[in-house]
Order: sequence, then structure tokens, then C-alpha cells
Amino acid sequence: MLTSPTAPRALIIDPDDRNASRVGRLLSDLGLEVTRSPSACVALADLHQIAPTVVVISDDVADLPADQVLRQLHAATHTSVLLLTDRAARELPTARRGTNAALEKTAADTMVRAAIEALLAEATSGRQAAPIACDLDRAEFFRLYSGVFHRSAKMRSVERIVLQMGASDAPATIRGEGGVGKTLVARAVHYFSDRSEGPWLTASCYGLPPETLAVEVPRRFGLAHGGTLVLEDVDRLPGEVQGAILRVMRDREVYPDRPGHGRLVDVRVVATTSRDLEALVAAGSFRSDLYYHINELALTIPPLRDRPEEIPALAEDFRARFMAQYQRDRSDFSEELARAFVAYQWPGNVRELKSLVKRYVVLGGEPEILAELRTRSRTIGSSAWTASMASETGLSLKEIGRRAAQRAEKAALLATLERVNWNRAEAARLLKISYKTLLNKLNHSPVATGRHARKA
Repeated sequence: MLTSPTAPRALIIDPDDRNASRVGRLLSDLGLEVTRSPSACVALADLHQIAPTVVVISDDVADLPADQVLRQLHAATHTSVLLLTDRAARELPTARRGTNAALEKTAADTMVRAAIEALLAEATSGRQAAPIACDLDRAEFFRLYSGVFHRSAKMRSVERIVLQMGASDAPATIRGEGGVGKTLVARAVHYFSDRSEGPWLTASCYGLPPETLAVEVPRRFGLAHGGTLVLEDVDRLPGEVQGAILRVMRDREVYPDRPGHGRLVDVRVVATTSRDLEALVAAGSFRSDLYYHINELALTIPPLRDRPEEIPALAEDFRARFMAQYQRDRSDFSEELARAFVAYQWPGNVRELKSLVKRYVVLGGEPEILAELRTRSRTIGSSAWTASMASETGLSLKEIGRRAAQRAEKAALLATLERVNWNRAEAARLLKISYKTLLNKLNHSPVATGRHARKA
């Protein structure tokens, strides 16, 4: 049957080509305009454009748990959802959230067609609310999702913890160096929780006067009622404000007007930090009682240098995005620049990579970027870096010296190996150490991780 320009739309989320074709044919025969996506993340990113009347989803989608896809559909639309599952009929959920009907995948075409017709009748009778547009923040999040979590084993491990955190309502702390994407991971915790239909707000704990923070952060608690509030850079929260935040978390009450006129709030708190909270508590600069309130659950995001396999695809994604944004046409990265990206340690993590690729797209100048990467590599172990280590973590002078020496040695090893195209025998000669010593250093260093080192 041919569909009209105003035909209702249907979305199929199913990685199985054969089953998707069968369901697509049934939907088309009923006069629906059909869009099919094998990826749940892509489907959720495009919901606001598709605005389907009916969604048919298989429970074997690979990139997100089916229950989470159903949760997002329920939160983002009023669309009728048919779930096709491998489970036996006696095991089918009767009230699975976000699902209007469920059938076994092996159900006959007549049964699937009847279920779809019933959903369409419900949608057109007024009992089912009309589809609404997916909120753009959620769409943008799922547009980025796979690129954040699905490019390395380490980030897949982070994803598993995020999903577990979503099943809880406990306060959580997300740790990691600056630029690793802590706020984006905090957003994932929110969307995978029962609060995903509520507000998601952030409150910066850094950069404002204490008297302003003491008013603004509690105000944000009030605005986040029923949802999630992310306390960004909670380690930077001034001591005189920490007590006010603790009282709000403990009493679940804010005073928007004046003392004595408070109102109760229901907010989940997710805090982010780039520093060692335990060390700050031991040093007396962070309240231990606040620490225990925000740290019931904890997650650490590994730095980009520990997952170099992600760098080429991340850089390419940024290049494509910025070319579209700034209407530039830049050629693919040269092999030399691509190798330099992977070899560099990225102390600023994904944020630094994004900034450098933006400069490449807007200004060009690959030789200048290569030179800058070499300069940055040399300064990683400089006195500026060691000074920042001392101010941020309170390390002893001896420990600062030890870490700086390790970092400088790693940088020298990496620069030399890159220079000789990973010929280890030649690198040992240039570094004036034995081949065995070089191998020992490589075995105890992440320098060689993800590299294609050549055997001598």
C-alpha cells in the first residue's frame, strides 16, 4: 500500500534484518510510513525528527538494554510501543514500563498485525495522547552516546557501572581528570534512572563568590525537584558553603524566600570531582560528613591516554562536526598527524583533543599543530606541571619529584620510539641504555599500550 504525505509514521528498532523486513511489510500494508533503525541510540537521537505513532522494538537491541530503550521512549514520547521478544508467552511482561503490548517474535503475521491495528486504534481514538517531540537535550545525548561508551573496553566497563547507578537513587560521585567527560557521564546516570522524566540541572561549585554559591546552589536544588542535580567540581566548594549544601541534602529542604518558610525537595545528587576527595578530607579542606553524603556510589573515568584506541575515531568525529558547523572542507588527517594524536598523552583529555581539532578545521596548519604537540609533550613534565600537581593534590615534594621524573621518562621514551618508528634496538642505542632495560621500562609503562611497536 502506498503511503500518503500525511501518513502516520512507524519506527522499527531491530538489528535483525529478516524480522525487521517482515514487520516493516506489515506496517506498510497498514498505510504507515516506516523508518527502521538497527541501533537504539540512533533511533533515540532521531525521535524528534521521526515523531512516530507506533514503535516496534525487539528486545535484542545490542547497544542499549531493551528496558532502557523503553524507558527513553516512555519519557520522550507518547508513542504506542509493541515489544517483540524471544521470551515464551508465559514469561511475557504484563506491565513493562513504556510497553503497550508484547508478543513473541515467532508470533504469526496475523497476530502482529492485529496488535499494531489495536495500537493504531488506541492512538486515533483519543485515549492515547498524540506523539510529542523528543526533547533536544536527550536527542543530543544519544547522538553522542555510542561514541562515548562503545569505543573501548574501559569505557564499556564505565557504561556497566552507569547502568547500575541508574537503578539506584543514591547520591553518587564521578571522578576523573579535567576534560574526560564527567558531566556527560552524570547525564547518563540521570537518563538511566527513574528520574529521567524529571529535570536535569548542573550547579558549578567553582568560580563564584562564597556568598553567591550559598544562595545559588540551594536554589538549584529547588529547581531540580523530582530530578537530578549535578554538583560540578564539588572539590572546589568553599568550606563556608559546604555546611549549607550538607543541610539541604540531609534535611531535603530549601528556603527560597527566608528562613522558616522552607519547602521539601526530592533531588538526587551526582557530584563530579577532578581531585582526591579522601586527601582533601584528610587535609581538613573538605567536610567528612558532606563527603559521606555524596560518595555513597562512586565511579572513576579513565583518562584518554589510557584508552588510546578511541583517539582516531574521536578526532574524526570532531573533524566532521566542526566542518559542518564552520562550513569548512578539511582533508583527512595525514598519517603523521594521526600517529601524533595517538602518541600524545592528552593531559587535557577529550576537551583538549576537541579544541585542537577545532583549530585544525578552522585554521588549518597541520605543521604548526604537529610542532605544538611536540612542544606540549616536552612541557608535560615541566615545573609548571609539577607546581599544579602540588597545588591540586597536596602531594609531598618527594612524591611530586618522583611522579615528574616518571612522566619525563615516559615522554622521552615515547618521543624516541616515535622518532625511530618503534625500532626498540635503535631507541635503546639513542637513549644510551641496554635493550633489556628498555624492554623492562616498556613492560612497566603504558607507553606501548595500543601502539604498533616493531620488533628489532
